[in-house]
Amino acid sequence: MAPVIPPADSNVSGTISVKTASEQTWEQIRGYTFAQRSEFTGGLRLIETQMEKSIEALKAKRPSFTGDPNAWDSEMKRLDDARIFLQSNSTELAKATSANWDERRDRVGLAWDRLQAAFARASSLVTP
Repeated sequence: MAPVIPPADSNVSGTISVKTASEQTWEQIRGYTFAQRSEFTGGLRLIETQMEKSIEALKAKRPSFTGDPNAWDSEMKRLDDARIFLQSNSTELAKATSANWDERRDRVGLAWDRLQAAFARASSLVTP
């Protein structure tokens, strides 16, 4: 059975709060076994989709950003790199066997943590 996921919250600025539904979802799926890979994949797709929406909302703030453009560009590059790292690890997870499931699932977890950290850094440029 797939995990029940509450809808993502929005903060005052309109950016989706990734740490609401996504954090709960990751916490729900992080220990799933190879036998639960279908549910894991569904939960992972959900948090990836939620993060993509949050990234798009953040990118929409670029025209009104008044800070250092180099800082923005640098943080957005880190964010994009972290997103690609998660996607790459998700692709590898799809090829997992029962013998390497735990290792590949844990790599996805590392990639998710990196993406959240990059998102937090980039968001801090526009969020007071």
